[in-house]
Amino acid sequence: MLVHPFIAALAAIVALSFVGCASAPTTRPADGVWPTELAVERTEVLAPISTWKLEGRLGVQLENDGFSAALVWLQDDDQFDIRLFDPVGRRVAWLRGSDKAVALQTAQGQSFSGDNPEKLLQKYLGWSIPVKSLSWWVKGLPDPTTVAWRQEYDDAGRLVSLEQGGWSMRIASYQSDERLALPKLARMEQGKVKLKLLIKSWE
Repeated sequence: MLVHPFIAALAAIVALSFVGCASAPTTRPADGVWPTELAVERTEVLAPISTWKLEGRLGVQLENDGFSAALVWLQDDDQFDIRLFDPVGRRVAWLRGSDKAVALQTAQGQSFSGDNPEKLLQKYLGWSIPVKSLSWWVKGLPDPTTVAWRQEYDDAGRLVSLEQGGWSMRIASYQSDERLALPKLARMEQGKVKLKLLIKSWE
């Protein structure tokens, strides 16, 4: 297992602080399209982290319906385990797998399988989340496997918003003001589907 992201981040912050002393912070481009030098440095630290656990809440707003559920997401390299729970702690959905095979279990105990998590969720639950890209967005990074448009960064080089894979994503807040802090609240939208992810804890 890799070093805890916050431990790695703390060490990197110390190293980057010396860089910051040597030169003035890089200014964000006027069009907000290209990553700044600080964003590149941030990516070099956070991108290798591929094993983690986060807990939070996922809000899903559809055209005429919506709900909110507790979320537990375990990631181990390309293997993911995503569980959603209702207010009393009952599991309402369980999605797990990898890029090659995915399994979905519903609240009714039904089990389905496929090779694409987004399509599996859409077919059997009526809504979907961009699982692969979201595994990067929760670290405050664009998905490197998909073209990203309209990237915007703050003055610390942290991702603020982008359009990728048909989704519009905006990070409303980070866990702290540190340069390498991880996201706390992200909002995503695709067509008539709106998602809100509040991350309460990282491990």
